[in-house]
Amino acid sequence: MRKIRKIWLVLPVLLIIGALVWFFFFRSGAGATVDLENAVYVERISDMGQYNVFYADRYSGVVEAQETVKVRKDSNKEVKDIFVAQGEMVTEGQALFVYDVTSAQNNITAANLDIEGINNEISALNNEIKELTAQRDRVSEDEKLDYTTEIQSKQMQVRQYEYEKQGKEKELEGYRAEIGNATVYAPITGTIKALNPETSYDNYGNEQSFMEITRTGEYRVKGKLTEQSMGTIVQGQGIIVRSRIDETKTWNGVVSEISTEPASDDSQGYYGMSGERSSQYPFYVSLDNVEGLMLGQHVYIEPDYGQSQVKEGIWIDQSYVAYNDDGEPFVWAANGRNKIEKRKVTLGTFDEETWQYEIVSGLSLDDKIAWPDESLVEGKDVITSEMMQSMYSEEAE
Repeated sequence: MRKIRKIWLVLPVLLIIGALVWFFFFRSGAGATVDLENAVYVERISDMGQYNVFYADRYSGVVEAQETVKVRKDSNKEVKDIFVAQGEMVTEGQALFVYDVTSAQNNITAANLDIEGINNEISALNNEIKELTAQRDRVSEDEKLDYTTEIQSKQMQVRQYEYEKQGKEKELEGYRAEIGNATVYAPITGTIKALNPETSYDNYGNEQSFMEITRTGEYRVKGKLTEQSMGTIVQGQGIIVRSRIDETKTWNGVVSEISTEPASDDSQGYYGMSGERSSQYPFYVSLDNVEGLMLGQHVYIEPDYGQSQVKEGIWIDQSYVAYNDDGEPFVWAANGRNKIEKRKVTLGTFDEETWQYEIVSGLSLDDKIAWPDESLVEGKDVITSEMMQSMYSEEAE
């Protein structure tokens, strides 16, 4: 009986001691005391990198019709035949129209006759020079000077004819090139948007293009770069076009063109920090697909760094991985008591594009880790953004 009474006396004491130990050494959560000055900031893996929404540099964009290429007609030439009609689909390299080369052919005939006549004149002069040279050798010294003067005069005429001949030969090259380039071909694959066989002018007095071809493809996206941001986007670069309404909805494409000429509309200028107007330069994105896009829709444009691709498994930035003296990898992780500790991990594949390691074992997506620092020692308090927000809220109350 006395033994039972002793047990009942000791048991409450043990429970009180256990509660005190739990309160001072193992308590965690909102009511725990945290050494803010020395606390280690940790972040949940599921809130990092590929698991969180990644925002690259963004540019405003608008969906517009595909590029339209203007095909102009040489105003000095007449069109003989047009091989296409408005609304017709054409492929790059397809013949669009051909110039009338009758005049060029006639000019070639005339130029050949002129060259033939010049060659005859040169031949005759060379014969005269040859004869005068022979005669000069048979006359006295007093008479030689007259022959020499006449020979030099004939030689000058030969040089003048040769210069004239060179000019005619250049004319011939031009006429032959005109005939060779008489047919005009489609510079792109697309649809004949406009065809103006007769010379016409717009409301501002500018001559309208003979033909306009809209590139195949429903839409493209137009963005603008400032002078300061030139170089952040390059031609051929992968692009993600993101909906402004639903950011999970995206389209992929590439930068097809970057204009080196500033936008002509000065009202679109950008005012920098100094208050001075900065020119804007259009760039265009060709899309892999346009399903769900509308003409005139405003979107975000961002370089594709792989942020839209979520890899399977657990991946963390390589900068979070540290190594002990034996070369074994570990990370600084928060334990169940909100203290920092070394956590041994097993590394898998290393992604050279994103500089991330796959974690085969040792961590879960719910674990919270800290960036390695020389000042870290095991046992320090940890703090998260949620804990800080909770403390600030309590202080505000």
